[in-house]
Amino acid sequence: MDNLRRAVVVISIIVLIGAGVIGFLFALDNIVNEKQDSVIDLNPTDEKYDPSNSHQEGGSKTEKSDVSTTLFIMTDSTGKNAELAFTATVDYANYNINLIFYPVDVSVSSKIGDQGWELASIAEFYSRYGIEKTGSVVSGILSIPVSGAVSFTSDAAADLIDSFTKGAGVSYFPPCKINAKTPDGTSVSISKSKASFNGTNAVKLVTFYRTDDNIYDADMVKFYDGTRVPQNKVAATFIDSFVTQRLIGEIDSYYKDSYVQFFKTFLSKCKGSPGSSFPEKLAASEKNFDLTSVNAYVVKSVLDPTATMYVFGGSDGGLIKVDAESGSINESFMSSKVDAYKKLLASFY
Repeated sequence: MDNLRRAVVVISIIVLIGAGVIGFLFALDNIVNEKQDSVIDLNPTDEKYDPSNSHQEGGSKTEKSDVSTTLFIMTDSTGKNAELAFTATVDYANYNINLIFYPVDVSVSSKIGDQGWELASIAEFYSRYGIEKTGSVVSGILSIPVSGAVSFTSDAAADLIDSFTKGAGVSYFPPCKINAKTPDGTSVSISKSKASFNGTNAVKLVTFYRTDDNIYDADMVKFYDGTRVPQNKVAATFIDSFVTQRLIGEIDSYYKDSYVQFFKTFLSKCKGSPGSSFPEKLAASEKNFDLTSVNAYVVKSVLDPTATMYVFGGSDGGLIKVDAESGSINESFMSSKVDAYKKLLASFY
């Protein structure tokens, strides 16, 4: 009988140890799978990046996130020609907004159904295939999932700015004096001094990038060079100002009560659809954002060796963080393309 009891005890211990080992292996397998799921493929280097590592190195791993990225395309008044392209990535749980501006004349390659790969500018993809395909194209540039994409005319953009400012505008200090005409003949006359830009003048400011005769006066030529890069720097810093001054933080009751309605009126004029639950989520969390919550970036473009198309600038990618102060646009060049993308993606997800 004692031998039988000892045998039962030994068998029970073996079963318990075996169950523990199997349970540990299942848990380990789940951990590995979770890490694999969090890896992001960074085009075009094919390097893989686990953003959780970056958080751990800094000692402030984010416990939760609620992130969506929306592509915004502003067109001319006809709605056919793209003038401005940027993504807004919002983390509603950790209160971060990252704006990245892409020159609409930069060439990218994308697969078009069964037709194979096509090389064209962002603007050309928009005019040929519409906003949904453009969202897919831009998503592939930095491997940032785009959950929504909308396009809107310059008139709709002006109306949105006027709605949130009662027509008083957004305070901004331009980097130079502008006296010119846009390619469609619209006059642009802007002083180099801090001013409030209403919707109409704001659109002129962020879409202007060259004169109709390619002649620049002494002040303009220091900044504008006939490419979309300076335009994007102005647009990025201006829209940063608009967001921080009018869309987040402590805002008065008039805007708070009308916040969602202003956006819904704007979205009714757009093509495509925004990210899930926008603008309701932003309206619910806007008071928790502050000036440090918003960061603006531009993607530099350069002429390729044949001087026939614009491509993403330099072997390091040409990703630049920008901010504006007293008429100067400050730039922080992110020298390593892969490291720059890792830092950005780590802050997004």
